[in-house]
Amino acid sequence: MPPTTRYRALPHWDNPALDTSDLNFNIGYSGSHVIDNVTGNVRNTGKGPAPNTAITFVEAAGQGGVGVLGSTTVKVGDVPAGANLPFQLAVDLGDNPPPNVYYHSTFDYDSAHVADEQETARRVGGTLTVTGFLHNSGAVPALTLVLGSSLLDGGGASLASASSRVGSLSPGARAPYELAMDLGEASPADIRSVRITLSWRQVRFLVLSEARTQSVKEAVPSA
Repeated sequence: MPPTTRYRALPHWDNPALDTSDLNFNIGYSGSHVIDNVTGNVRNTGKGPAPNTAITFVEAAGQGGVGVLGSTTVKVGDVPAGANLPFQLAVDLGDNPPPNVYYHSTFDYDSAHVADEQETARRVGGTLTVTGFLHNSGAVPALTLVLGSSLLDGGGASLASASSRVGSLSPGARAPYELAMDLGEASPADIRSVRITLSWRQVRFLVLSEARTQSVKEAVPSA
């Protein structure tokens, strides 16, 4: 490993994957307007939860959302991984919709998304100091954020590790950090990869608190 190495690590979190299932359509009327009453489920086939989920249901005259006739957004609530939550909504299609209508849906949910950006690792003697920035690109604050880093040999054994309490990151905020790892009797030549762990709490509805943590391991690039 050269005395100074630059690299970028982007952790991959357990994310939700949302779609709809078991849709039913029931046409009604409000005055001269045609109302499409839609029921179904929001299904999460991903590995992570989708907190405070809202579904936007759009109906259009053409494929790909061309010629939007109407749309409605409703809140579904928290959708855990593997769960199905029911929803119902009504879309106003106007007074003269075409006989064939196309629909699609989009989803929005709250989450903090924290990435480790533009790290620099500098070795002086047997101590490796890692500096960089953390960025929260999510919709809610990441609270009591802790960053950990471990240097691994070719067999995956830890040669050195350190952690740093970064504090809290508001949506869109960036914060610097510094980690110093003492290699002890290990040789810098034994370093083959770095493992980065991020942990934080996020609060939803001003009351509910949940912990998030995830690790990513990547090879240390050569000079």
